[in-house]
Amino acid sequence: MNIIPSSKDCVVGTCLLMCPPSEVRFRNENHLIHQLESSQSINSSSGRLIGDPQKMVKEYIRSAAGCSLLNPEILRPPTVLLTTIDYLLDLYRQMKLSQLTTVFSFVSDRLRAVRQDMILQQPSPVDTMKILQKMIPFYIETDYFCKLHECSAYDYKLHSTQIEECFSRWNEVVRQVPKDLVNPLIVCSYLMRRISEPSSMLEVYRWKSYLSVDLWTIVHSIVLCARSCNYSGFFRNLRRLPSGFTRASTVNAIICIRLRTLTLIGNYDFQFLFLNLLD
Repeated sequence: MNIIPSSKDCVVGTCLLMCPPSEVRFRNENHLIHQLESSQSINSSSGRLIGDPQKMVKEYIRSAAGCSLLNPEILRPPTVLLTTIDYLLDLYRQMKLSQLTTVFSFVSDRLRAVRQDMILQQPSPVDTMKILQKMIPFYIETDYFCKLHECSAYDYKLHSTQIEECFSRWNEVVRQVPKDLVNPLIVCSYLMRRISEPSSMLEVYRWKSYLSVDLWTIVHSIVLCARSCNYSGFFRNLRRLPSGFTRASTVNAIICIRLRTLTLIGNYDFQFLFLNLLD
């Protein structure tokens, strides 16, 4: 996000809708309605979509001169942000197989606006944790799903930045909330995304108390196999992970392993050729 308010700038949002009434009016008047925000066909007289206030969700906007993002009337409090996330994720689950590009583009932008509202208000660590843990699975799953289905709205660099931003803010508050509020599958995904880092094994031990014995054993085995180049053990243990986004979070690790394997094969071929030349 572009704006990180100081403590004196923090406000509490008063907007109880997914989209502030002022934005609903402005976007309707200026024909800026997304197709997923309209419950009826194009207006026959104007040829434009008509926004449904029950379906409209606040869009992400960058800060600009003369535009205050700290107006309480356009900021949604944490409870509304959580409801908005649930709505967006449900929409994504319903449409991802039929209209992936459309729904991914819409949900990704609106979740970005959710984080913007969250940052501007600086909610409690507990509320921040709840908000981030609801949206992190979406980013991890779509990082894999959009690559698999070649979604044209998917931008690798932007998506990776958003995942790291979510995890970074999650990591900032995780030690400030009770452990029973921390989703162990999020912890697992966090560790899986860092397999290629030198400190990956240290991180596994650092987060041990947040995982069940069984889940920690699986994660430990996966990281150990990856670091020792035991690829058969890596994939065998990978299948033991809970299904869903926890497995999808290993995509980057698998890419690193494949590159390492190709490097080893290339080095072996080069050494074999060099020895033959010496003969």
